[in-house]
Amino acid sequence: MGDIVRLRGDGVLLVAGRADRQLKLNGDRVEPVELEAMLRSDRAVLDSAVLPIPGPMGAELAAFVAAETTAGPALRPRLLAVLAARTPPHMRPRRLHLLPSLPLLPGNKIDTAALRRLDAVTREAS
Repeated sequence: MGDIVRLRGDGVLLVAGRADRQLKLNGDRVEPVELEAMLRSDRAVLDSAVLPIPGPMGAELAAFVAAETTAGPALRPRLLAVLAARTPPHMRPRRLHLLPSLPLLPGNKIDTAALRRLDAVTREAS
C-alpha cells in the first residue's frame, strides 16, 4: 500500500492521501495499526485505537484502549511497559486513555472524532 495519487490533465501528480494508515509524525514514519496490535496483545484489552492529535509542538499520538472492567490499575503501567520495550520513543503515544469501550459510528467503525474530543477535554482538564 502507499500513496494515492491523481494525474492532472497537465501531467502533474496530486497526492490525494494514503491507502493505509501510515503517517509521518515529526519526520518519522509511524504505523498506528502496529501500535494497536501491541496494545491488543494484553489479555485485558478488548480493542484499541491510536490516532494523531494536533498538539502545540506538532502532531502527537494518543492511544485509546477499551479494557475489561476487571483489568485493574496495573493495566496502564503494563501497556506503557509493552510500548516502551517494543517501540522507539517517537512512536510512543503521549497519552493513553482507558475506556470501557471505544465509541462507534452507526456502521460499527471507530468514531475517531469522538476520541479526539475526549482527548481534547482530558488535556484541558490537566
